[in-house]
Amino acid sequence: MVAVEDKRARGKFKEWRDTMADRPRTADYAWTVLARVLSVAKDRGAIAINVCERGGRLYETDQTEIIWTADHIKKFCAVASDELQFALLLALWTGQRQGDLIRLTWMQYDGSKIRVKQGKGKKRVVIPVGAPLKAALDSRRPEKPKGQSCETPLASRGPATVSGHRGTRRSSAPGSVTRTCTSTTCAAQWSRGRRSWGARRPRPQLKRNRVPSSTDMQQWWESL
Repeated sequence: MVAVEDKRARGKFKEWRDTMADRPRTADYAWTVLARVLSVAKDRGAIAINVCERGGRLYETDQTEIIWTADHIKKFCAVASDELQFALLLALWTGQRQGDLIRLTWMQYDGSKIRVKQGKGKKRVVIPVGAPLKAALDSRRPEKPKGQSCETPLASRGPATVSGHRGTRRSSAPGSVTRTCTSTTCAAQWSRGRRSWGARRPRPQLKRNRVPSSTDMQQWWESL
């Protein structure tokens, strides 16, 4: 145990990690496991010092440029169904994760704000609804017949249950999302990326009727 606690052991462990430098993720994982083992040993009193604390990482990634530009949005809206255009608009103007958007219900939208309890971290957020999204939501909001629940989802089907037609169709609706998604305001807000919205890349998978199959969508997504 004395050798493990020696400060010089950290250098030896670093040299061992560097032998896997050509596989940075594997090297970081190996270091994490080693640091965890020593952390448990320290917690149990077997050692007094964990020489692998705060070892840094070899793998680095920059996702600041992984955003949808106005050109990407136009190309998508040119071929996507109305339902997928609506899903994209919802992702762009809320900045929430796919799972949180799939679980949204009409009860969470009051006409000016959307209230979300995020699945990751269980944080509750209130999102002001911009004009393009408000127009899309209001045009889709169903009238509540007697006996209907307020918890009707914004989309009737999720990605796991969709079985629509293959291929995509061009939207002919005069007030389609094609225009609102590519407005200067929307593109500018999304271009600020994850730093201001805290969002991941929008994944337009709130699917309903007449949409591509999940296989088609996966192939399309990977080709971007």
